[in-house]
Amino acid sequence: MKEKYDEQVKKAVEEVARFLKFRPRTKKEVRDKLLLKGYPEEVISLSISFLEENNILNDEKFAREWFKERLSLKKIGLKKVKLELKRKGIDNEIIEKVASEFSNSENETANALEFLNLKFMKVGDKKSLSKEKLIPLLLRRGFSYDVASEATKEFLKDK
Repeated sequence: MKEKYDEQVKKAVEEVARFLKFRPRTKKEVRDKLLLKGYPEEVISLSISFLEENNILNDEKFAREWFKERLSLKKIGLKKVKLELKRKGIDNEIIEKVASEFSNSENETANALEFLNLKFMKVGDKKSLSKEKLIPLLLRRGFSYDVASEATKEFLKDK
């Protein structure tokens, strides 16, 4: 019986290795993928334990990379990144720990301002843009009200 599990675990780990070629994954994503492939729960647990022990699967590392990528490249706010990670099955404790490393209102305001500049680069006359339009736009991207307000004020300052 043990040999059967060992063989299934090996097969499951190989399946996950192919899955991880495209991008890093969370434990939940790996668990869901293996469940979809029909692996028994015990095999999934053993496979995930093996992957964690060998530092192939690490939710904290995943969250850190996700924050870095989403904040710098996608120019979205902390709230939205936290929500995305929660949907990916990352534990709240890990999300909050990693978020505290990236929580800096100056950086977040700079990101919001950069987003506005990129979004409205071609708008020569900023007079048609108002706080009433810009603040909700930033709120939808996951920025806090204070950050959205500050970035909007800075953006409209030289109109």
